[in-house]
Formats: sequence, structure tokens, C-alpha cells
Amino acid sequence: MASNGDAGFKVSVESLHTTRVKEINYDGEEIYEGRPSLSQKLSELAQHVDFREERADDDNDREEGKKKQEEEEEEGVSGPTTKKPSHRWPWEFTHSKLKQALTEVSVLSDVLQIVHNHHQYLSLDPVYVNKKYTLPPSYQYQIKKKALDVASKILRKGAEPLKRLS
Repeated sequence: MASNGDAGFKVSVESLHTTRVKEINYDGEEIYEGRPSLSQKLSELAQHVDFREERADDDNDREEGKKKQEEEEEEGVSGPTTKKPSHRWPWEFTHSKLKQALTEVSVLSDVLQIVHNHHQYLSLDPVYVNKKYTLPPSYQYQIKKKALDVASKILRKGAEPLKRLS
């Protein structure tokens, strides 16, 4: 609590809650959710990452590895060969995606900070929206005519089987 000696009143300063409100009782008491564990936070972050792109890269790596092995067999390379372990660390894929996402967010944050603080280096151009753009009446007529022509062709095409039935 901080007090101001001149005015004679007390000002209470409280930090904002960073957790979500779980429940509000009838007397106004707020019950907050507990802080998520590290594994919950990781799984929440992992849900926002698109994993499809990396899988395609893994397939390409596997195909390249197979081609290299076939080439070595064709050349007749003999002797001890060193094999790379085929299995990776279980969370390596998730780790790399989260690291990439962190890098992208950091870059975006840096750009926004430069735009905000140092206007001489970067500036944002305003986006101009053409409020109302009307086509000339002759062009509007042509568009409507083409649209009606397409609709009439569809109706005629649908009516042909009905004519054959009767």
C-alpha cells in the first residue's frame, strides 16, 4: 500500500492475475484456475504448431538416405559402415517446431519494437481502402447479361431430361 501524505488518502496497488477465473461465487469472490504444469503448457503450445510440413521433409530425408544406401551397395563399398541411429529423441520434432515458432515470434516482436521506437528505420504505411467503387452502367449491364445467360443455360440443361420423360 502506498500513501500520499498531502492528500490524506491511501492508494492500493495490486498486481493483475495472470490465471483465468474458474468460478465467481455469489458473494463476488473469484476462484482462479491453478497454474498449468510444464507438460500442460508444452502440450498447449504444441497444439498450435502445424506438423504437416515437417513430416514431408522427414519423408524426403528417408528417401535420400535409401538412395545413398543403394548407391553404396551398387558401388560395392565394403568394410565397416557407420549407421546413423534411425530413432530420434521422442520430443525432437516438437522441440524443433517450438524453437522455430519462438524464432518467428521473436523476429515479429523485434520488428514491431523497431517500428514503435525508431521511426527513421521502419515505418508502417497506411492501408487505403477505396470506399465505394462503382462500375460504369454499361459494364454492369454486360455482367448481369452474362450471369443471366449462365443461369438460363443451367435451367435449360436441367429441363432437357424432364422433356424426355414426358
